[in-house]
Amino acid sequence: MTASAMQIVKTSLAAISAVTAIAPATRHYPVRAPEHVTAPYILFRLATEGDEELLSGPAGYYESRVTVECISDSVTTADALGEQVKRGLGAVTKATVGEATDVDIYKAATDFLDFDDARQASRRVIDFYLRWK
Repeated sequence: MTASAMQIVKTSLAAISAVTAIAPATRHYPVRAPEHVTAPYILFRLATEGDEELLSGPAGYYESRVTVECISDSVTTADALGEQVKRGLGAVTKATVGEATDVDIYKAATDFLDFDDARQASRRVIDFYLRWK
């Protein structure tokens, strides 16, 4: 496997102008953000990954689940950013993203809004499935 779900999500998010208008690509981080980062920003992390199995062995058709968190000082902005992420990633169908081909991204069940313990930051958490070769 030469591509990864994390690379696909990072590249795809950076290509969505409605997303980068709210959170520039320089504020899209894998797993965790640097300390004192300016909001809004996006975090993404791999939840699961596997290769489709056939009777003859691995198919080379990968399926992953990635969690995307849209974080902002405002619940309104976190929600709006989440909507743009949902629309933009959901439009990735049979695409080539970097070295990955036949990429499909579609929303999984998880989609919620919450806030941190200090009630200073809001986040929208959305899971996506990815399939690619």
